Formats: sequence, C-alpha cells, structure tokens
Amino acid sequence: MLFGKGNIGSRWLELFAREQSTLSARTGFEFVLAGVVDSRRSLLNYEGLDASRALAFFNDEAIEQDEESLFLWMRAHPL
Repeated sequence: MLFGKGNIGSRWLELFAREQSTLSARTGFEFVLAGVVDSRRSLLNYEGLDASRALAFFNDEAIEQDEESLFLWMRAHPL
C-alpha cells in the first residue's frame, strides 16, 4: 500500500515500477502493490497493481473511498 500520491509518492511509484523485478530477484520475496491511496480516492486490488499503470491512470481510475471502507478492505486482505 502506498499512502500519498504527491511528489514523493509518485516518485516512489516510478522507482518501484522500474525496480520491482530486480528487488524480488535479489531478495527472493514477491513485492505486491495492493493499493495506492490519496486523501480522497484509492486504487485497490488484492492481486496487485501495476505501478506504472497506477501512476499513469490514478486520476481516471481511482474511486472515492472513506477511511472506514479503506480500513475494512485492508483488514480483509487475504495475507
């Protein structure tokens, strides 16, 4: 989950998109971006989001989400 899609969050998404496979290969862990959230909207997917797509289409595809709904979605995540 990325909370905040301002300057720093957007740069992190760019870096994650570029380095995700290298990071996974180096550590042996699969890193999955399950959500991107700003102060009012979110893109969420338990299966994972493509970081490049989330960065490019967040404004078009993100949905309004209140804090309680977001919390319940995260709590229900099938770890």
